[in-house]
This record gives sequence, C-alpha cells and structure tokens, in this order.
Amino acid sequence: MTDLTKLTTPFGLLDKETQDSLKAHGGPYEVFGSFGRWIPINPHWSCQVAYRVKPSPVVETRTGRTGRATDSKWRPLQDEYLVLECPTPGTYTLTLHDGKPVKLVWEAE
Repeated sequence: MTDLTKLTTPFGLLDKETQDSLKAHGGPYEVFGSFGRWIPINPHWSCQVAYRVKPSPVVETRTGRTGRATDSKWRPLQDEYLVLECPTPGTYTLTLHDGKPVKLVWEAE
C-alpha cells in the first residue's frame, strides 16, 4: 500500500486504488501550494492538484534552566521563539510541533 503522507503526484495521475484510499482516509489533508510548501485543505479532488494525508507532526522537546546570574542580574532564557526572564531558579521544558512552540512548562527549584 502507498504511504498517503508521501504523495507528490497530482490526484488525476494516481491509480484508482490510491485515489480511493486517499478519499477514504478522512484526513486531515494537505495540498501542494504555489509557494512550494504543503498547506492544510478540505480537498475538492481536482485531478491536477497534488493532495496528501497530513503527516504526524515532528515533536521536539527542549529543556534548560533559569535563575539569577552571579552578578544578581536576571539571566533570561532565549531562543528563536521566546525570551523568558525569571529571577527564580528553575527548569523549563519547551515542546515544539513541526518546529513551532506549542507548550512551555516552567518549574521552580
């Protein structure tokens, strides 16, 4: 059976079995957009459009510590998503889905 999350062929060029499997899956679906990336869609099953089942997100977890630096100034947590200034020592856990932050948990020590 074809992996429905890896389709790149326009719907009209897929064999009947793959077309039927794609429709029967129920989604969520994505379409290959004009900017060269996959975007969510409610499909209309156009023969010239490439559809796929949306893959499960890539989950990444980052952890670190916060707290006062030795010079008594706050030491902020910084990455490409957020800046967290916390004077109390603790541990943070940042969860990302497909590279986007979805959850931040901070626990004091």
